Formats: sequence, structure tokens, C-alpha cells
Amino acid sequence: MKFWQPAESEQFRRQVSGDRLYACWLLTLAGWRRSEVLGLTWDRVNFDDGTVTVAAGRVVVRGRATVIGDPKSARSRRTLPLPADIMTALRTARTNQARERLALGSGYVDSGFVAVSEDGTPIRPETYSKMFRRHCDAAAVSVIRFHLDVMVGVLGCAVLVFAIKIGARPTRSRRGIVRLVREPLLQSTLTEVL
Repeated sequence: MKFWQPAESEQFRRQVSGDRLYACWLLTLAGWRRSEVLGLTWDRVNFDDGTVTVAAGRVVVRGRATVIGDPKSARSRRTLPLPADIMTALRTARTNQARERLALGSGYVDSGFVAVSEDGTPIRPETYSKMFRRHCDAAAVSVIRFHLDVMVGVLGCAVLVFAIKIGARPTRSRRGIVRLVREPLLQSTLTEVL
């Protein structure tokens, strides 16, 4: 299993900082599943409260069609408070989409999704993965999976504890997560939370 150290996370973040999908990459760094990032619609972003509701996912079925469905599990359906930097990135993305819509006029597809191409069409899951790999290569970091359990090294213990408290459940065993965290004080804190 591969996971990023904080310095690698920062390298990736710097690499994607100018990307038009920067807000989506920040959600990925925050441990969101690919399907959750790609299923997020603007009506689920509450800029006043600084929250986002995970209500749907977009996945590939048999490598051909992209479908929209419920999140992976009942626990996955949740409303999350987001840090100010992600909310700022989402505001910027919304403004940029409005500009793109004006520039293309009737050629713009108003899908309502956050993760869209310049013409408004939703980003396909396999395309998002390819883009992720290209950014990883450009940032000189290893390619990792889009799951909370491998984001431990990226996010650190504090964010992992926060994620667990708001309902996320890592797919790794709880004991395995505690072993990933090397500091004894953080291990005991994690053991209490998990």
C-alpha cells in the first residue's frame, strides 16, 4: 500500500493549484471517493454554511456507461463542514463555470455538476483518474488510490479523527490505521476515537 507523506501532499497541491478542477483535487486530498467528487452538484454546496452534502456518486458500469446513483453506503450520505480553502476553491470554480457558460452560450451543457469540462459536460471517472495520474507524475509523487484509508499519510491524524467523527469509516482495520500513525500520543487518541 502506498500513501503520501505531508510533503508529497503539498507537492501535489502545488501542482494542481492552477488547475480548473482545483476544488475537486482538494476534495480528493480531503479523502473523498472519486465517485463522490464526480457526483457533487452545485445545489449540494451551501456557501452560507460552509457545508457540502454528499448525496450521489458517479461511477463507470462495465467500463462503458457512467451512471449516477446513491453513495457507496448509507453512512456515505452526509453533510460535511469544509475548510475555508476548499470553500474558496469551490467559489472560484463556480465563477469560472459561469464565465465558460457565457463564452459558449448555447453550446454549454448545464449539467449542474462541480467536476465538468470547459463545455459543461461531466468529467468521466476514468478521465479523472487519468488526470490524477498526470498530476502525480508532474508533481513527482507516487499514484495512490482515492480512499480515506490511504490518505492517512496525506491528511495526518487530526483530520482522520475529524473525518471519523463526522461519519466516515476507513476501509482498513482500525488497528491497521493506528499502526500507520507512529506517534504514541496520537495512537492513543486514535484508539479512543476508533
